[in-house]
Amino acid sequence: MAQSRRRKLWLIPAVLVGAIILLAALWDWNWFRPMVEARASAALGRHVTIGRLSVHPGWTSTIVADGIRIDNPDGFPADPPFTTASRLSIAVSLGELLHGRIVLPSIMVEKPVVEAAQKADGTANWSFPALSGGSSDKPSKPSSSPQIGALIVHDGHAHVVSAKLRTDMAVDVATEDAAADGNQAANIVAQAHGTYGGQPITADAKAGAILSLRDAGTPYPINMHIANGATKVALDGTVESPLSFAGANLKLQLSGPDMSLAAPLTGIAIPKTPPFQTAGNLDYRAGHIHYDHFTGRVGSSDIAGDIDVDPGPTRPVIMADLQSRQIDLADLGGFIGGEPGRANTPNQTAEQRRAIAAADASPKLLPDKPISVPDLKSADLHLKFRGGHLKGDQMPLDNLVANLDIVDGHITLKPASFAVGRGAIETTLDVVPGVGNKAALVKVHTDFKRVDLGHMLAATKIIRGAGTITGQGSIDGAGNSVADIVANGSGRLTLSMVGGDLSSLLVDLSGFQFGKAVLSALGIPDRSKLNCMIADFGLAHGLLSSHTLLVDFDNAIINGGGGVNLARETVDMTIKTDSKHFSVGTLPAPIRVTGTLKNPSIRPELAEAGVRGAAAAALAVVFPPAAVLPTITLGVGENDSCSRLTQGGRAAPAKAGPG
Repeated sequence: MAQSRRRKLWLIPAVLVGAIILLAALWDWNWFRPMVEARASAALGRHVTIGRLSVHPGWTSTIVADGIRIDNPDGFPADPPFTTASRLSIAVSLGELLHGRIVLPSIMVEKPVVEAAQKADGTANWSFPALSGGSSDKPSKPSSSPQIGALIVHDGHAHVVSAKLRTDMAVDVATEDAAADGNQAANIVAQAHGTYGGQPITADAKAGAILSLRDAGTPYPINMHIANGATKVALDGTVESPLSFAGANLKLQLSGPDMSLAAPLTGIAIPKTPPFQTAGNLDYRAGHIHYDHFTGRVGSSDIAGDIDVDPGPTRPVIMADLQSRQIDLADLGGFIGGEPGRANTPNQTAEQRRAIAAADASPKLLPDKPISVPDLKSADLHLKFRGGHLKGDQMPLDNLVANLDIVDGHITLKPASFAVGRGAIETTLDVVPGVGNKAALVKVHTDFKRVDLGHMLAATKIIRGAGTITGQGSIDGAGNSVADIVANGSGRLTLSMVGGDLSSLLVDLSGFQFGKAVLSALGIPDRSKLNCMIADFGLAHGLLSSHTLLVDFDNAIINGGGGVNLARETVDMTIKTDSKHFSVGTLPAPIRVTGTLKNPSIRPELAEAGVRGAAAAALAVVFPPAAVLPTITLGVGENDSCSRLTQGGRAAPAKAGPG
């Protein structure tokens, strides 16, 4: 009797469990569909519909939703909707749920289709304010967060259209089949093609499975290759926490023919550059993107350093600390509106070679490309740069130290210091961008502090003499390009030099290719010793006119007058020689330098030797006494030759200027 009673007692829970299982199997779970739709719509802030809802019970139960549709927000077309999926299956561990933990061994999505759209004003249908409104920086407790074992996607597709980003591309997403024994999770693979930033794009990516929080310490692998136009990106490595992108151990490689073409990918406007390639470590810490310990080349220059990007609420803020062992100044031509690089810069495209050839063939020397205010305001920049050796056109400079800031388009350089032997050239720059049609306001000041001319000429093939250059220059201008600014600018340039020789000065320092012709016309030997040079020019509304131009040699003194019209880029200078040891027939005629900055013309002012007497008589009119010399502060007072010249004992040129 007792045994029969015990059997009946065990039969009751068995019947109850069987009844529950039978009820769960036969229950029409669609009765709960309106409630699930309402909860999902409230959570997403979008209207959500489900075609059919079912549950497959067991210790690991599976919830299945068929025919899912998530609508677009207001302001976007009703069709196509934001997202559709033929089926969503979620596996739930009931045993873990009884212990207060939400464990989802797998989530499987079949044939998801996403139509992502963004308008020109930046409004996007992928923004979910309802999800982000209550977000917190504090990490969630593991007990309150679902633990996801694997995310499986079958035949997923996305169509991304952005008027703001000039983008229209298709993305195919799926997961690889997981290992049958469960020891290997399903990796995510994706492929994209279309246009991004107005340029063709192809991409393929492979990433690890979405791991549960229990496996947060397991490195999450990422491998990605992108070709956006001619710009190529490769990203390879692991991330410890993929949802927060923390603990990254990623190698990022960037390469392309021009950094300005990478703006769609970086979101930062960069001037034109020669071909480049860099490689470094990518990380995300404290809300900032870090590109650490990168190295690479831009044109003929090497580059290395660290970049920190704060995405910022309005625009990115970039902190860059860069170094270079050797940098070619021609590679920076794009930063002043010119064509960067040289004809022999490696890895140039045919288009870049044609652009450089056209710039070389142009009669214009000063870049006239307008300053782009939107580009300046695309990001705030704080740059520290240190260059070990800078190479220009026959003008090597050493140990450049520069601190550049761009804040809301306002540029300040304070200062850029170029070491030249034991001397230095220091430049400060302030550029206030124009608003609307107004021109930018520019102020530049440069100090030449005992610049070693011999060191400047050390890289040339015709090294002669030595000396130090001291002086200063300044310009205030307004314009939207370098050419506009100097054409409308005003200022002054005063230089003096002690020692050296004129041949090196004219050929290597001025940049004009007429040094030997000038020496021949003036009757100065190539190796004539230079005692002192004084040059004082005033700039008024683009007209650079000489106040004083004298060069004192052992056997002669050279005087010059005239100037340069920077608006027209024309030169009109007259130069003559006073021999210290006069003898009949040795006094050369004055010479005239005319033409353009890029292609000057040199000819004798009086071609016939028989009129030299008349020329000598006219010199007192063309070159009056040097009354202005004592007003020039030279900074070379220890030199007797320059001191004697400033006492008014020699002739000074007239204030003639170019037409």
